Amino acid sequence: MYRGTTKDNSSLITVYGDIAIDEASNIILIEYISKGTSYFYVSATFMAYNHTQNSTCGSATYNTYEEGYINLYSNEFSSNKEYHRNGICAWTIEAQEGEVIQLVVTRFYIQRETPGCNDSSRSYLGIYDGSQTEDSLLVRACSFDPLVTVTSKTRRLVVVLTIDEEFGFTQASFTAHYKSVNSSAIRRDCGGDISGDEGVVSSPNYPANYDNLRVCEWRITVEDSFNIRIDIHDLDIRPLNYGFGCAGDSLGTSNGWIQSPRFPTGYPNNLNCSYVIQAPNNRPGYFTTFTFNSFDLQEPDSTGSCIYDYLEVKQVAQDPFYKAEDIIPPDAREFCGKGPTQSLTTYFPTTLHFVTDGSITKGGFNISFIQTMAGCGASLYMGEKGFVTSPNYPGTFPRLINCTTTIRVEPGHSITLSFQSFVLGYYPENVTGSKCWWGSGGVLEVYDRISSRSVLIGKYCGKISPLPITSTSNELTLVFTSNISHYATGFNATYVSTLALTGKY
Repeated sequence: MYRGTTKDNSSLITVYGDIAIDEASNIILIEYISKGTSYFYVSATFMAYNHTQNSTCGSATYNTYEEGYINLYSNEFSSNKEYHRNGICAWTIEAQEGEVIQLVVTRFYIQRETPGCNDSSRSYLGIYDGSQTEDSLLVRACSFDPLVTVTSKTRRLVVVLTIDEEFGFTQASFTAHYKSVNSSAIRRDCGGDISGDEGVVSSPNYPANYDNLRVCEWRITVEDSFNIRIDIHDLDIRPLNYGFGCAGDSLGTSNGWIQSPRFPTGYPNNLNCSYVIQAPNNRPGYFTTFTFNSFDLQEPDSTGSCIYDYLEVKQVAQDPFYKAEDIIPPDAREFCGKGPTQSLTTYFPTTLHFVTDGSITKGGFNISFIQTMAGCGASLYMGEKGFVTSPNYPGTFPRLINCTTTIRVEPGHSITLSFQSFVLGYYPENVTGSKCWWGSGGVLEVYDRISSRSVLIGKYCGKISPLPITSTSNELTLVFTSNISHYATGFNATYVSTLALTGKY
């Protein structure tokens, strides 16, 4: 890479690995040279900016409407609309006399070198009451913080987003929803101090729907020698990012939880709900682990079939590069009664379909989930027999992965490797060796250990399983690589030593 258009040592920019390059020049020349003996991958994001301006989203913006939104996007039509230079973004929201402001941060992300949020964090969101001073700070939050909800004490709220130069320019996004509310109305029907032997607490407007953007807090006080017991008689709440509702929600978060409607007081009859769990940015290589924290549905029928109230977990393959027969997710599973006692792992976009009939209802379910990018797994397998798979099998393998796995058996015995499943790329014919190139998808190389060096047995790709491979030594090494664009379900192979086949040493 060079500053300007001239390729000489004075303008050379040296790059090692992942790095952010912040240059004042209005021209950067990128030269890519590839030799036949190796391959490498380059991806760069660039953004033009006016180096005389620091702020990425302008000066203070006054919002005097009763309800509205503020966000970071300065250009919704730019392909780099989530990338920003270091700077300070400020919004001031002002309500009428006698009103306060309630604000919910609905989207918030800042690319960060180090996780966490403390006083030393250089990129953060600050929300202030009245004016931007340390004494008036209501909330300080950083990337990936939980949903932020705040109510002002005065009629003015100041929102300040500071984006520091941790990466030259930073990927960041921010959206908040605000609403002005009569301060006396908040105190009247939303929160307050309660004392006495007994009482009733209900949400604003109950039994009608509550208003949006309300923050209510009740403080219940009894005599020192008594405890407080709370009985919940009715509960129907759908938070914004947690405890997802029953309206075909598509959940793009990497972790969270799902509850049946009205959990734990009992779900309604005649429900038909779908919750769709997608991998972050639809990237391959993720698997999802579901933990059933609580599960109580109507019991199955006398044959053990879930025909009344049940939760169906179905995995769906969504990939434009492969035919339906190439990527086959596992069969759907149905749960009812007390449900599963162990966690459940899925490897494809997953739909949780909740169905209830018209009669008996139970407490419902509370399920947490977390999505994880698969890694290479074990690097050494030992024993007379076993199996080895590509990362995340039977799901799709990750992009840009390089895994080395060695199979080792007793000295003096050989190894036979047999493939049960093999889908690495989009080649329709059986291709091997030099026809397997890195851009075709996944590539598998198998090496034999002869004397003190590794000798290539074969190089494999496509979607037709290789014939069984037998080593001449007691050791086989598998090297699996994938590229950035094409992916598939990979391979599943079993291995066995001559010791297991003959029973002789």
